[in-house]
Amino acid sequence: MSGVEGNFDADQCKARALPFDDYLVGLTDQTTSSFIHITLKVLTGRTVQIRKNLAEKILEFSREFLLDLKLSGKRHEISVDIVEMERETYQKFIVKQ
Repeated sequence: MSGVEGNFDADQCKARALPFDDYLVGLTDQTTSSFIHITLKVLTGRTVQIRKNLAEKILEFSREFLLDLKLSGKRHEISVDIVEMERETYQKFIVKQ
């Protein structure tokens, strides 16, 4: 990610989106609310400050994106969670053909 410290390799980043038909946000349901929850998994070794800065940048980017959509009539919530994965137990294999 450009402008983010912490030795992140953009080529190794993956993203997925999972829509939900039924959900609650606080006391509101999908008729009066929407949400985006972003979970970012990173390998251990980055400081709390690096992870905090990354979460803030992701939240700001997502906030600007949501505001650009000019949505109205609902409550829109964004949250970010950064989870550390243990380097010792994370395994990956790449197949190139």
